[in-house]
Amino acid sequence: MISKLTPEECRKIVAVGLLTDGSVNIKACRKWVLQISYYNKDFSMHLAFQRLFKKGFKKDLRKVYRVGHVYATIYQLSSNGEIGDELKALSPTYNTDKTAISKPTINFLFNQRRIIKELAIRFAMSNDGGISITHPKNGTATVRLKFACTHPDLVTEWKELFNSLGIKMAIDKDNGVWSGLHGLVGNANSVRAFYGIGGFYPKTVKVCRGNFIGLAKNHVLSGSVEWMKDKNKPIDDVIRNLKWGYRDLNTGRQLFVSSILC
Repeated sequence: MISKLTPEECRKIVAVGLLTDGSVNIKACRKWVLQISYYNKDFSMHLAFQRLFKKGFKKDLRKVYRVGHVYATIYQLSSNGEIGDELKALSPTYNTDKTAISKPTINFLFNQRRIIKELAIRFAMSNDGGISITHPKNGTATVRLKFACTHPDLVTEWKELFNSLGIKMAIDKDNGVWSGLHGLVGNANSVRAFYGIGGFYPKTVKVCRGNFIGLAKNHVLSGSVEWMKDKNKPIDDVIRNLKWGYRDLNTGRQLFVSSILC
């Protein structure tokens, strides 16, 4: 996938990673430096981010650091270098909480070719999204597509981007959050549409909590789509018994796994 992107397009997907699971700050470390940090519990996400960063900015890094309960890819660069200027040109800030002075944005994605919009959503969903499955005591299970984002401006822009690709999403409210917003939520049709653009990227990213912890997110997605074709069987059984295939990131070899191998 990355081989098909230009350096400029890679920089845009890097920005998506930083807006969802990263930060860009000026730090004092012997001298003032620009610190670019990307956080995730999944090593395949770090590998993808580093490959995007290398092609986009010509900076190679193969180290992942433990920071608390997550892992971090950290770049420390000149505070007045081109990389900082290029990132700022995409979004004036990468701070997405209530302390942000400027407004973060993904406006740089709207004029891109479709494959870039799709990859942006797939990568963002791998960072801050997932498949939500509820099991009512009486009735059929419900499958939803969920994306977490609490910043009001970003939520609106993400909703527009999802919808432009035929993935219909609604605002998901949460009064327990500073903005009153939890993110976006879509129904079964949204799940199918997300599956139709390729699902989560990279394909091996895993679920980190819940009933399907350890399974690839795409395994859960594929199983959910399979279950929606015939809802006579319990959805958990359909997902766990599904033989889901993916290509190894390093060798490109096709592999097949079941839930017992997670």
